[in-house]
Amino acid sequence: AGAMAETTAATTSGGGDGVQFLSFSGKMDVYALGRDKAPIDPDQLYIVEPQSLMRGYICWKGSKVVGRVSWSIYEPEKEVHKLDLPDHSPYRDGEGWNSLLSFGCVEASAARTAVSFSSSSVSGRNSIGGLIDEISARLLAGEPYIPLILFGSESFMAQDQKNYKPILDVDCWLTREQSMAWFDGSMSLEDAMAGKAPRKKSGKKKKNGKK
Repeated sequence: AGAMAETTAATTSGGGDGVQFLSFSGKMDVYALGRDKAPIDPDQLYIVEPQSLMRGYICWKGSKVVGRVSWSIYEPEKEVHKLDLPDHSPYRDGEGWNSLLSFGCVEASAARTAVSFSSSSVSGRNSIGGLIDEISARLLAGEPYIPLILFGSESFMAQDQKNYKPILDVDCWLTREQSMAWFDGSMSLEDAMAGKAPRKKSGKKKKNGKK
């Protein structure tokens, strides 16, 4: 919880290993998933893994990513300072290294697609930072802290121009036990969302009748 709070304070103001990268365009108001930049279903729920929260930097040049570095918020000793990042200049306006926040989640469906969402925009980092704050507060209060979210958006005005920011709308909060029970198939998502407790697993009996 402390690591989450420090991350918020420091940053807010296609994938590998089967993970699909999800991005959001503030100009287009569009989410793009994977190498094919596929749209996502706005009604699709995703289970966020708090242990996947990452900080870092991303470098844009010529509308392309030319550098990226990130580390877990739970391993601050691995932090890379911005002054130590490689220089890819010359840059145009808006290019260069920017702070990045990201998290991993899983599509709450039979497909169970693993997704990594990241943002380097101020509005995007604020949205992720707000979610981090909520998770942190619930951890400290001993409440269910694993969010089940929808990816949405809302408009705002910036420099007299209409823009959009990602909204991470929490549908409900799950316990670690509920989310794991859904993953292993012993509990339906509907029951988890209804607040039901997972069934306790009975120990396997040995041939002599002992557990």
